[in-house]
This record gives sequence, structure tokens and C-alpha cells, in this order.
Amino acid sequence: MRKIEDITRELSALESRMSFALQHCGIGIWEWIVDSNDVIWDSNMLRLFGVTSAEYNTDNFFTNVVHPDDAELVKTTFKRSIDCDDPVDISYRIRYNEGYKRIRMRGTVRCDEFGHNRRLIGVAFEDMFYCARTPVCEQVSYAKPTSLQYSL
Repeated sequence: MRKIEDITRELSALESRMSFALQHCGIGIWEWIVDSNDVIWDSNMLRLFGVTSAEYNTDNFFTNVVHPDDAELVKTTFKRSIDCDDPVDISYRIRYNEGYKRIRMRGTVRCDEFGHNRRLIGVAFEDMFYCARTPVCEQVSYAKPTSLQYSL
């Protein structure tokens, strides 16, 4: 039988590798505990949004950072996810430095075995490919290449 120390060491190594991969891919992990309205962000989420933990941990942070034109979409998407047990998959703009950048969030609803303790758990990343998926590309704060050339 394996020792607890061996399992602990393996879990620590796995956590280290996972943290490295998420950080270098620019992926943040978030969790929203619905009943208490507590939100948990990892350090990658803070970097993605360009804030400190003190800044994000304030009342109305999320509604203040979301672009006004996207606020209703974000609110409706998260409400539908909780009410209907739907996954979250949304791309929206946030205030960032002197402009805006587009964030994509994906998540899922989780409950305990009794259907209580609802929470949304997910990931977020900069949605740099938004324009490639939409017919009309809007202006956002990050630079977009004017053309791409591939050679074989």
C-alpha cells in the first residue's frame, strides 16, 4: 500500500505542472458559490483582468469591469446557467488599462449530492480569436494583424 507521503508528493507535483501550464497558456480558474455569492479567483484570473485581489474583492466589481454594452448578456448568461443548469460559454469585453479586451468564460454548474451548494466552476482566457468567429469584426483594444500569410 502506498504511503500518504508518496501520494502527497505526487499531488504536489501534479498541482505544480497544472499551475505552470495554466499560467503559460493564460488560463484563469474561477468559482462562484451561488448561495453565499462568494467568488474565488486564482492568480491567473487576476492577471487576466489586470487587478489585485483587493480590487476584485469589492462589491460590484464584475458589473463595473464589464463593458456596458455586454453587461446584460453576461448577467443573463450566468442567471440562465444557474436557473437551468446550463453550461456557461460566453465572450464579452472588459475594461482593461485604457481600453477594452475580450474575455471568454466557460464553466459548469456543480451541486452536492442533495442538489444544494450550487456553484459555477470554470475557466477564462483572452478571446483573441473572436473576430475569426464573427461576420463583423469590432474594434477592440488589442492589435489585430491585417493579414496572415502561410507558406508550406
